[in-house]
Amino acid sequence: MKKHISLIGLITALALPMFGQTNVPPPSLQSLPSTILGYFSSFDTNCVTWSASRASIYTTAISEKGGVAPLINELGGTYDIWRPTPQTNSTAYTAVFLGVNERNTGVSGTVSSFGGGPGFAVMVYDLRMELSLNGGYNLERKAGQSRVYGEVNFDVMKSLGSASHMAAGVGLFQQFPDNVQGLYAKLNVAF
Repeated sequence: MKKHISLIGLITALALPMFGQTNVPPPSLQSLPSTILGYFSSFDTNCVTWSASRASIYTTAISEKGGVAPLINELGGTYDIWRPTPQTNSTAYTAVFLGVNERNTGVSGTVSSFGGGPGFAVMVYDLRMELSLNGGYNLERKAGQSRVYGEVNFDVMKSLGSASHMAAGVGLFQQFPDNVQGLYAKLNVAF
């Protein structure tokens, strides 16, 4: 019996280091830009998210400077109204689209603005880059801010898988005549 207990003790002593935690240092702040660049510059050549889809709905979380609140949520949609036929063996597609959106001030869900406008998109495999010009109307505003605004948006989105209709991305915007800027994270569903 003592041999069995000694054998069990020996096996346990040898197996414990395999299950111990390893100390992996967290990634450094200097590696963040290279990680993001690596993510957006590697392509899934089998992805059909953008070539097979013309419409999408999305939600964003916006960090806004100069607006009614520091954190804004946005719900919106886009539809590709024109896609020229790509060249033979081309990996890039282009599209002209129309988009609409509404923004609210977070948990309470108070609608702060709504807008929309045309845009241009370039799609390369699982990556979609959009540039859009929007017009909108502020329902909530700070003193001295205009109710009507124009806006320039730039988005970069990446599909979350070759068979997935979901994408995630980042973007930024600039509103005028008021000096309101925003940086946002975006979750997109294409269909």
